[in-house]
Amino acid sequence: MKIAAIAAVVSLLSVTAFAVGIHLFYNPTIVENRDDAFAQQADQAGTSGAESGVGIMSPGSGTPPTLEEVTEAYTHKARGWTSEDTMGGAIRPGYQWVSMEVADADGPIRSRYVYAESGAVKTEYTAENPGDLNAVESDCIRMDLSWVNENYSYIPNANFFYTIADEEGKYAGECFEALYAKEDKSAWFTLCYSRDPGSSNEDGSTYLVKGDYDEVYSYTTSDGFEFVIQIYGECSWAFCATKYSTISFYGGYMSQMEIENILDHLDLYAAENAG
Repeated sequence: MKIAAIAAVVSLLSVTAFAVGIHLFYNPTIVENRDDAFAQQADQAGTSGAESGVGIMSPGSGTPPTLEEVTEAYTHKARGWTSEDTMGGAIRPGYQWVSMEVADADGPIRSRYVYAESGAVKTEYTAENPGDLNAVESDCIRMDLSWVNENYSYIPNANFFYTIADEEGKYAGECFEALYAKEDKSAWFTLCYSRDPGSSNEDGSTYLVKGDYDEVYSYTTSDGFEFVIQIYGECSWAFCATKYSTISFYGGYMSQMEIENILDHLDLYAAENAG
């Protein structure tokens, strides 16, 4: 079988100008209460002449899973790298993954090709050190893990990156995820991003109600990316959406200052973010 090579959420919240260009983010809107969410959506629907539902994101439990539980989930792919049982899943639904070909099962960056019934190809990578995956990231979206690796302990093999080429061999998206912990394992967090050029984040209306969280606020990083940070109990989330990309953080037992410091040091880039 031929190996195909690939070049290695939500309503509009703000349009912010920077010296380097115009940055567009499509993050959830923070409101005081649910009535405000319905009122804002009604105003938007009246202006656009469209009707759409209101999505309110709720935090669920404030107690995070254990590091052992998260590690089990995040090492699933790496532990079964040569097994077809682990080849499923993609950010873009509808693909039926039917076979795979392992290109590297032992190197510092392991790789394999997963083939869809339609002819699409998913090129997957994993590594002991998630920082090594920076070498295979595309030019569409990037996250530099150098500072994170120096200040936190990565969980070995708890990372994953893939790109998708569609039936015609064209770029159809990518996804990355990694798991980190404090050295004493008292806290942990995940870093993820995805990009799907076939699905725009411009559509829809998602809201966060202040009273549902202990803290919820917008935070702009040192490189100009606007996140919505949410804290509830011992759980924390950070989320940033551009037109086609989403970048997220999820943590257990992480402090507000630690979250902001991590986001400030990711040296993020998303191709459609600046105009």
